[in-house]
Amino acid sequence: QAVGWSEVFLNLNDTAWGARSGLDRWRNFVGVSIPLREGVAFEPGYLNQFVNRSAGDQTDHVLSATLNVAF
Repeated sequence: QAVGWSEVFLNLNDTAWGARSGLDRWRNFVGVSIPLREGVAFEPGYLNQFVNRSAGDQTDHVLSATLNVAF
């Protein structure tokens, strides 16, 4: 089964320690869900993360593996 998700992190205001208001990071994932047993699935895939930084934006490319357990 194909799996995909996207999540956006927003800062509501600026801080003294450097966080800026607005877009902080944006993560997108694509992969497959492999059922191992009832309520347990292994999800390998690719995660792309864009990080909005004042010193220059950053893009991370990650091979991700997740074990999902429903109980």
